[in-house]
Amino acid sequence: MQYGWDGDTLAYESTNLYTKHYIYESGSFVPLIQATYRQQINQHQTPVWEHGYDYDKNPLWHTEQKANPFDRVWFYHCDHLGTPQEMSDQTGAIV
Repeated sequence: MQYGWDGDTLAYESTNLYTKHYIYESGSFVPLIQATYRQQINQHQTPVWEHGYDYDKNPLWHTEQKANPFDRVWFYHCDHLGTPQEMSDQTGAIV
């Protein structure tokens, strides 16, 4: 299992089979959405710059990455304190 953080909030968790993203209310810890797709997250590897930095060899400037579409999306329903109380799917059904 691989975890990714955005400051103090969990941004994603990924295995060989799936990746799950977490989206929060702006500037808070209140969760809004949990979304998954069936693929491991693709991360850039840190290049080794033995001979100094070269713009033409920097993989971050030369990528054609496309966002993976989400297979499933769930919505958090939180109370006035931001504590999750329920979760629903795209149809509005409580899961």
